[in-house]
Amino acid sequence: MMSNLARLSAALVFLSQVTQSLAQTPPDFSPSTENSLSIQYAGNDIEAGAEVSITDAATVPDIQLSQSNTSRVILMFDIDAPNGPANNALSPLLHWLIATPPGSNVGDDQSRINTVAEYSGPSPPAGSGPHRYVLLELENHEASFNIPSGFPDSYEHAPSRLRFDVTGFIEEGGFELLSATWFTAESTNGTTSEPESGAPAAVSTSFSMIFSLACVVAMVITSS
Repeated sequence: MMSNLARLSAALVFLSQVTQSLAQTPPDFSPSTENSLSIQYAGNDIEAGAEVSITDAATVPDIQLSQSNTSRVILMFDIDAPNGPANNALSPLLHWLIATPPGSNVGDDQSRINTVAEYSGPSPPAGSGPHRYVLLELENHEASFNIPSGFPDSYEHAPSRLRFDVTGFIEEGGFELLSATWFTAESTNGTTSEPESGAPAAVSTSFSMIFSLACVVAMVITSS
């Protein structure tokens, strides 16, 4: 007969599997939540863990925020930079950081949104496999948004976006994780992340060039 200890162990394993299956962030990623953040790329609903083409993800997604009278902070980052889960020395790589005033949505008047880090669509190196991109919706309990202590005021250049301390940002800012989602995107030879004509630019050429250089430097460091 199965001992009580064996039953307890099996129950804990099952509970862990159920919890991971409900999480709206990648397995073993922290922080996590069971609350789903609703996003769309190119008019398509994106379920947690879905694959999105880098062409569709080149422009800012439509996001349905949780209903509340408090302001929101949206983070998006790559946890597989520069070359996939086995070589992610530059992760998390910040792709987007905005703050919205109370009662507004991402699709509302953009002049009301505080863009701290311009949106940078996925552009993982070809051959590095699928990269995982995580989006978090944070609640800001303060009347206005302020950059947490110890974090840059600007993320115009790629180096400032490398190894972004997600947990530290949330804790130092006193934010609360409300919902999350994630998707994968993969580059292949000839694939580009440039948006269609007339669409908002995803990332500047200089950002892409600096990030590519940073990837090379990281590979040299990790291989030495």
